[in-house]
Amino acid sequence: MSVILLGGGFKTPGDFPTGLTYWINSTSITGKNDGDAVGNWAPLVGTPTMNAFAGSHTYKTNIKNGLPIVRYDGVDDYAQTSAAISNLIGSTSGTFFAVMSWTDGLVTAEQVISFYTGAAFPFWFGATTAAQASTYYNGGYYASKAAANATWYIVSAWYDATNSYLSLTDTRTASAGSTTGFAAIGSLSLSLVLCAGAGYVGADFGEIAVWNVTLSESERQDIERGLANKWGFTLPY
Repeated sequence: MSVILLGGGFKTPGDFPTGLTYWINSTSITGKNDGDAVGNWAPLVGTPTMNAFAGSHTYKTNIKNGLPIVRYDGVDDYAQTSAAISNLIGSTSGTFFAVMSWTDGLVTAEQVISFYTGAAFPFWFGATTAAQASTYYNGGYYASKAAANATWYIVSAWYDATNSYLSLTDTRTASAGSTTGFAAIGSLSLSLVLCAGAGYVGADFGEIAVWNVTLSESERQDIERGLANKWGFTLPY
């Protein structure tokens, strides 16, 4: 397995191993040509593979900053880890990053990255209107940001014992509500699910990383700078 290394002291999710429970990266996929089905997407951190549970996930080359991505077509594709992960996110702390782009428009209640109990989705990130993305927890939307179709983002979402937060390659937005109810999540084994909400979601992914701790602002910015350098984003700081 190969990983693109970043020069100039830029950080990767793997440089922050404490609490890092899952990390998949399209640039670590080998032996695939443009248009090939990925099959089981092996993580860099974590045990279960990301499997195509419906349709397929497709390897596409030279998409973002000359790098390959994994595509979900919005018609019949979604993926899920082959097993649930204990302590995937915490009861009062959690962080995840994604490098992604919607490809079929933003649809209300559309789950792009979901945490699944086997019976319900207590926490997820996705679209809430045709122009807005949000994090969602059991019956309510938390942090929300303006978003657009066919636009690449570094998604950064995190929560602590008080609030939930969301960044889309820009400044942070705080939640309007308390996250005290998140305590139930920390006791669950969860599967990570991609593109299953509102039917099927069309999206491209470069990488996704999940922690069961709340990374500090400086740690998040270090990761964002590394992802921006690798994937060709300009950050506002």
